[in-house]
Amino acid sequence: MKPIYNKNVNLIGWLDSSNNIWNTSMKWIGFIRHNYIFDKHSIYIGYYNGCFVDENGRPFGWIPGQQIDGMLPPLTPLTPLTPLTPLTPLTPLTPLTPLTPLTPLSGWSNKLSF
Repeated sequence: MKPIYNKNVNLIGWLDSSNNIWNTSMKWIGFIRHNYIFDKHSIYIGYYNGCFVDENGRPFGWIPGQQIDGMLPPLTPLTPLTPLTPLTPLTPLTPLTPLTPLTPLSGWSNKLSF
């Protein structure tokens, strides 16, 4: 499980090895397919390029050790089949808080957070 932080270095969720996204209460909230981020109802919300960006290409979440970059707005993907709800994993230990990242050139997303 990899911790996901917002621009204020608040833990907002977890990314598991199957590309499922969990909130801090360990409720399944979404998934990543072919680098596109969908909520648990298969609604497109953004793109994963090492960090989580909204449909405008602005970051809203990041994983320590990954570069935080905005991008051009990604193409809207086809809607995938909604996967079965995965089994809830054990709650990971709270990680050490990383240093506050620099603001990306594109700025942070004002639209999304978990």
